[in-house]
Amino acid sequence: MDALNITKDLASGSYKAVYVPNEKDVEIKEYIRMVHDLKKSLTIHFIMKYVYK
Repeated sequence: MDALNITKDLASGSYKAVYVPNEKDVEIKEYIRMVHDLKKSLTIHFIMKYVYK
């Protein structure tokens, strides 16, 4: 099934290469996600502490 789909994509010209991230790329993505989660957590904490008194 996969081979058939790849063949069809190649024949129609719609096949695109994919990028497999290396270990450093994955670590950077996880770090950015951690920073985003921390900011979100701090925002929620601030709202709960100072806005909803």
